[in-house]
Amino acid sequence: MNFQQASQLQQKRPEAASAVPSASVRFALKEATADAHRRLDALSARFNLSDDAGYRDFLMASAAALLPLEAALERGGVAQLLEDWPSRTRASAICADLQGLEGDIPDARSVTLPASPAALFGVLYVLEGSRLGARFVLKQLEPAGERVRQNVRYLTHGREQDLWRSFAARLESEATIAGDLATTIAAAHTAFGVFLDRFAAGPAS
Repeated sequence: MNFQQASQLQQKRPEAASAVPSASVRFALKEATADAHRRLDALSARFNLSDDAGYRDFLMASAAALLPLEAALERGGVAQLLEDWPSRTRASAICADLQGLEGDIPDARSVTLPASPAALFGVLYVLEGSRLGARFVLKQLEPAGERVRQNVRYLTHGREQDLWRSFAARLESEATIAGDLATTIAAAHTAFGVFLDRFAAGPAS
């Protein structure tokens, strides 16, 4: 299901969007963003992660999406929404990796989000979910040189804290989403769209 289809579905059945039980929120988001996720995986596969240049390109594309999305979350008050936000933000980690690989920190083009907790959770779903994909990327780095393996702060961030599991539990219990699932889904598509745009534009070595 793509963004347009999800939007049409919510327009046809607005009462369903507001009545979805919180326990199904994560699965509703997964289904609604499946196509975007597949397209992002395909773009990610273009990067040659076995050498310094390819991995640096991957980090630059990731930073070009992560930095403006995290900035938008902070403008929206994510620190008040999640008390552990300081332990979740990865801006410093990815910038340190880029500096270690002599990569440029990309300009963070502004992203605008609706001013609602439901929208923030949609973006958080994409960012926190990317931690699962990071595990797969790390395996692809095994043939790479020492310089690459020394700059994996972004990919290993929060690994010992199991941040995805704790976020998923919060997502399922968040009452604001149950009342406005359409906004959460739309914001998740916005986040995926930023990643798709940056990964499509970025060079692949």
